[in-house]
Amino acid sequence: MISDKKQATLLVGLLRAYDIKDVVISSGSRNGPFIHTFSGCDFFDCKTIVDERSAGYFALGLARASKKPVVLVCSSGTATLNYAPSIAEAYYQKVPLIVITADRPNYYISQMENQCLNQDGIYNNFILKSVVLPLQDDDKALWYSRRKINELLSLAILKNSPVHFNVPFEEPLHNLINEPLSVQNRVNLARIDAKLDENELAKFRDNLNKSSKILIIAGQNLQEKSFESLKEFAKNTNAIILGEHLANLEKNDNTIWQVDLVVAKILNTTPNEFKPDLLITFEGQVISKNIKKYLKTFKPKFHYHISNDDNNFIDTYEALSDVLPLSVSCFFRQIKEFKKDDKSYLEIWKKTANLVEKTYQNYLKELPFCDMSVYSEISKMLPKNSIVHLGNSSPIRYMILNKPKDGCKYLSNRGVSGIDGSFSSAVGYASKDEKINTVILGDLSFLYDSNAMWNGYLKENLKIILVNNGGGNIFGFLEQLENSPSYEKHFFAKHNIEASGFAKTFGLSYAKATNLQELKENLYKMYNCKCEKPQILEVFTNPNLNTKSYKNLYKKIKGEKYE
Repeated sequence: MISDKKQATLLVGLLRAYDIKDVVISSGSRNGPFIHTFSGCDFFDCKTIVDERSAGYFALGLARASKKPVVLVCSSGTATLNYAPSIAEAYYQKVPLIVITADRPNYYISQMENQCLNQDGIYNNFILKSVVLPLQDDDKALWYSRRKINELLSLAILKNSPVHFNVPFEEPLHNLINEPLSVQNRVNLARIDAKLDENELAKFRDNLNKSSKILIIAGQNLQEKSFESLKEFAKNTNAIILGEHLANLEKNDNTIWQVDLVVAKILNTTPNEFKPDLLITFEGQVISKNIKKYLKTFKPKFHYHISNDDNNFIDTYEALSDVLPLSVSCFFRQIKEFKKDDKSYLEIWKKTANLVEKTYQNYLKELPFCDMSVYSEISKMLPKNSIVHLGNSSPIRYMILNKPKDGCKYLSNRGVSGIDGSFSSAVGYASKDEKINTVILGDLSFLYDSNAMWNGYLKENLKIILVNNGGGNIFGFLEQLENSPSYEKHFFAKHNIEASGFAKTFGLSYAKATNLQELKENLYKMYNCKCEKPQILEVFTNPNLNTKSYKNLYKKIKGEKYE
């Protein structure tokens, strides 16, 4: 049984034609025509999540795991607004969500009808494209809808970005017909991989020949593109590749990890010696604040940014000279044979990186039990070839102090970098993936997104590590803020909530650690003992020790005195 609403069946039929199977539904009445039609067709895998904010992030994780678009369907009114955070994250991370919001006819807008607001263009600042489908279902209206649906679905796939269909319905909403979903024909949008023409290639070669110091920065990479040509280019030119966990690069002799610590050391020694002549950047966000500070001060002669996105004028380091609107793999395939023999730039970076790693490991031996020692131990204990989801604020920053684990894939919501959906995103990913998935969260992020445990799609492959320091400890890292009278109540947001009650309510396994030995034992059990439930390991630390240890690490790296 499917809905008798032709606009609904047309859109659902075209989603099937595009082989888009995963659908996340948030319960409602106005979106009933879509609920009936999706659930009435065996082709679709439908999941129901009541909390639209959590549903949106769940769909984001699902799309990452499947590497295909995922459909979101909700009712009218504030339900649509609750999707906004996840859509913004998807937009800046290049994740294709197909957002469908049901609506009332436009003549009812602002007329004191129930559950009603102006939904036309509601996501315009962070959506690739949006359309309001006609209320009418005559031939011309359906022709228009068919054209617009094909356009938006094709663009979502081509550009890896979210699109929005706002679909008004007149009542009755729940009339059903006993017919199969009609077959719809998709319009093919060709995918073309551009490359540099001879003039641009010659210009790059000329600039490369003028440069003895070549630096490459890989940002957050979710598409798992092959970087074999990148590694070959770096090897042939003795270039440095700066890679954080979220770049998901394979280890090689030219890659420097622990970027923020290494650059902190450079800034305090001979920064001009490390100044690049030629900088190449690509992909998404970079976490390190120090590398941004460094390159904005010690600017390269040439900065090439590679991006085939519509918004490709990304000048993070305020030194942009050239934008190359093509794929990363295509660019490095064209230049991989270029050679430079001077190894001195590579050697000074590697020497500094080795010194920083040694200093960091020695510092860890001095530490009491605190966040830094916790994340170091977690980093060591993560299973190889597993998926690691990192919460924002403290978790991602502590993790990049360590080197990534071989074979692990690291993910985080660094498009907009909010704490609000990290948990739900991880649950969505793990629901589609068979590997061990570990999500590492701070306490505020866990509490904010606790509805991630309510949706019923948690699998036993999900391991939840909650580092509970009683509030927003990251604010203590900010200079002078911890001395503010407002700090504890309004920034740190101190609390005494533990996760054991959540585990009991939602039927999860629970363990806790208050010292290093308990942490080691529970991590071992989590990853080596069979458990048929998702597991929470809650780790309790002292916020004052955390703040002190974090600040003192950077002092030690810089060679400064500390208490």
